[in-house]
Amino acid sequence: MYEPDNLREALKRLIEYNTTTFTTICDGNEREERIEDLQDMNLEVLYAMCDLLGMGDLIWYGRPN
Repeated sequence: MYEPDNLREALKRLIEYNTTTFTTICDGNEREERIEDLQDMNLEVLYAMCDLLGMGDLIWYGRPN
């Protein structure tokens, strides 16, 4: 789980995720990241930001039951 030291670090990570072209090795083949991969990475950082702000209740907002 990603645990930033501060909000600046978390925001910087989100910017990096959304401005970099990522590739993944899947079954020995390289492929570009899918939108689902980017969403998962973004959510991990957003959840960490919620924790830093004391808004852990937002982590459950929008998740399927």
